[in-house]
Amino acid sequence: ADICKVVTHLIFFSVEVTPDGNLAALDRLPRKGLLQEARAQCSNLLICVGGNGRSAGFSRAVASKRSRSRFIAALVRLCENLGLDGVDYNWEYPGYHFGSGYASEDAVARDYQGLIALLRETSAAFAPSGRRVTLAYYPDGRQIAGALAGKGPSGEVR
Repeated sequence: ADICKVVTHLIFFSVEVTPDGNLAALDRLPRKGLLQEARAQCSNLLICVGGNGRSAGFSRAVASKRSRSRFIAALVRLCENLGLDGVDYNWEYPGYHFGSGYASEDAVARDYQGLIALLRETSAAFAPSGRRVTLAYYPDGRQIAGALAGKGPSGEVR
């Protein structure tokens, strides 16, 4: 209750997406009683997908319409079942692999194309229910270039 008095959104951290677009690590979700308590106090409850060390499935999951559709459908069901108001995507980072660094320019560009498609398609799927889509974002130069309306990491339009 105290937290909800000073924040506009409460984001539960974090589930993961598998490479085929399913959701994993659902055991990290708050227990039902805590969700009910949060719902009574907060008007904007979101689920985070990804985060540091929890983003490995994003690249393949967003690469095709089929896996994105599976991913989004799973998120819609999860939000409906738990009474959540939306999703916060926290992909760390498109085109980046911990331990080996950034992938090729083309792979980075493909990841950003997939991310932008995911954001658009999630927004469309959430629109009838009024659910929200938010994005945690790290604004370094490569991230900025990739996020700009489908542009590749060097700023070229893809």
